[in-house]
Amino acid sequence: MHRDHDQNCNPAATPIILRQGDTLPKVTVTVRDSTGALVDLSQVGTTAAFKLVSATGAVIVNYAAATISNASAAQVTYQFLTSDTVNVTPGMYQGVFRITYPDASSQTVPTYPPEAPYISIQLLAA
Repeated sequence: MHRDHDQNCNPAATPIILRQGDTLPKVTVTVRDSTGALVDLSQVGTTAAFKLVSATGAVIVNYAAATISNASAAQVTYQFLTSDTVNVTPGMYQGVFRITYPDASSQTVPTYPPEAPYISIQLLAA
């Protein structure tokens, strides 16, 4: 059973599908710069957070703590909590990660490829 969904290629093209109250699949993104090169996430103090919004802009998950799951491969992961989706209306949602570096600079991803600046998530009824 594949429990992670890696949005490495085109994050907006293939939605992650989960049902109300589900905690899996995890959302994993490979962080790339605008040229497609992997971003260095190995600096001590680098953190990641996940945000999920509806098509109307309503915030569902507001930059909840995420994990740098593989710093050398530039991967960040978010695992949904039951409370993230249990009372949310089924539909399409958009997710992003914010990477914050030790110098307090930050980057919202995905940004590559440019035509897919978010993670597409489809929430189904329980």
